[in-house]
Amino acid sequence: MVLMIGVYALGDNSPTEWTDATWNPVTGCTKVSPGYKHCYAERLAVRLQAMGNRRFTSGFDVKLQSFSIPTRQRDI
Repeated sequence: MVLMIGVYALGDNSPTEWTDATWNPVTGCTKVSPGYKHCYAERLAVRLQAMGNRRFTSGFDVKLQSFSIPTRQRDI
C-alpha cells in the first residue's frame, strides 16, 4: 500500500529484500538542470495543492514533512 506517489512514499510490501517498508519524509524538489522542465512530480504537487492537500501548501518547494509513524512488533 502506498499512501502518496511522487516525491515521498510511505509504503508496506517494499520490493527491497532487506526491508518490509520504506519511508521518505521529504516533499518537493530543486530543479538542477533543464531535464527537470517537465517533471511529473511537480505537476502532481500543483494538482494536490489545488485540491487542498495540507502537505503541498507551499507547492513543490522542498519541505520536511512531519508524520506520526505507526509502529508494530515484527513477527520473527
